[in-house]
Amino acid sequence: MKELLTKDAEVGLAYYPSPTRKTDYTLITVRYHQIWVCIDAVAANRLVYHYLSQQKGIRKLQREVTYRDSRFDLAREDENGYGYVEVKSVNLVIETSDHRNRCACFPDAPTKRGTKHIKELTSGLKEHQNNALYFVVQRNDADCFVPNQLTDPEFTQAFQNARQNGLDVHVLLCDVTIDQMNVIKEIPVYALDDNGNITKGNHD
Repeated sequence: MKELLTKDAEVGLAYYPSPTRKTDYTLITVRYHQIWVCIDAVAANRLVYHYLSQQKGIRKLQREVTYRDSRFDLAREDENGYGYVEVKSVNLVIETSDHRNRCACFPDAPTKRGTKHIKELTSGLKEHQNNALYFVVQRNDADCFVPNQLTDPEFTQAFQNARQNGLDVHVLLCDVTIDQMNVIKEIPVYALDDNGNITKGNHD
């Protein structure tokens, strides 16, 4: 998050005094080019839990559920059956080379854990077709989502394979203030070519 946490950046802090903490504050948001960006990954989990709880047909939601060798953020049961849900927070937004689109991009650093989660959700589709992956874009200035091929090609390959095998993928764009975050809408998933432009045909 080097592009966000710059010298003299305006930030939002939460006050949580405790003798077991190194500091009494938690960094929650940062102001970047006149918009607020939430950098609290835990907030994404809470938001998706609330978002799913508002959906019709939800019968059961659980937090922090173990499946195989991983612990997933949520498990849900609805009319489509039972499945596991992993949530990823997104802070990075890049502009395509033709300057036509601003793309939310994940991950911003290599993530073996993230790759493992996607692979296990995908391989588990035979047992649980309701498995899903949610990306929470914790800022409001993105048009679409792309996996970060340059930063983590292994994650990108696992992500593309997951979509080809039918893993349910959602990207939630959020409006963020200094102390609140709310879903605006879902945005589409794309792919970028070698020139940094959106690849036609690779989208929802």
